[in-house]
Amino acid sequence: YRLSKKLLRKIMTSTGKNAITKSELAVLIALLQICDNNYLVEDLHYSELIIKDNDGKGNISTKSYYNAIRGLKEKGFISYDDARGYRTIHILNNKIKKKEHYLSLNYNMFCPGTPENKTYAALPLGAQKLTLYLLFVGHPKFGYTANLIQIKESMGYKSEYLLHRYIKLLTPIF
Repeated sequence: YRLSKKLLRKIMTSTGKNAITKSELAVLIALLQICDNNYLVEDLHYSELIIKDNDGKGNISTKSYYNAIRGLKEKGFISYDDARGYRTIHILNNKIKKKEHYLSLNYNMFCPGTPENKTYAALPLGAQKLTLYLLFVGHPKFGYTANLIQIKESMGYKSEYLLHRYIKLLTPIF
């Protein structure tokens, strides 16, 4: 249920053919929610991973799951071992040191089947990444304030218009 600053930075800054896709991000978040303290998911069969499509219906297809897992491995987000259709997956770049800041994924928007998850899943990839960023820099007691220039630089956005559009889309979540 925890996302490290290092892994979040990799999600935000990967570009080109190494950029994470929407389905890869969904699978990665699902893996983070079921991994153990060593960031391992042992003996996982694709049918055990519950992820809703953008319309909030059903699990992702078998092909989408395998494409996302392969993509995450090729881009350096995970490594895995195969055995008879089951995989042991290791999430990379997510070691959290004592007293290091991390993002808890214990929000309804990341739990399949909730109305919040349906709203989150319908967002464009850029808005989903912005959500993760704002949750990371936000403070539960003091709110989610961030400088637009800082967000733009941190996330590698070139267009302020796009950033404003994503922020508007996040209104129902925040």
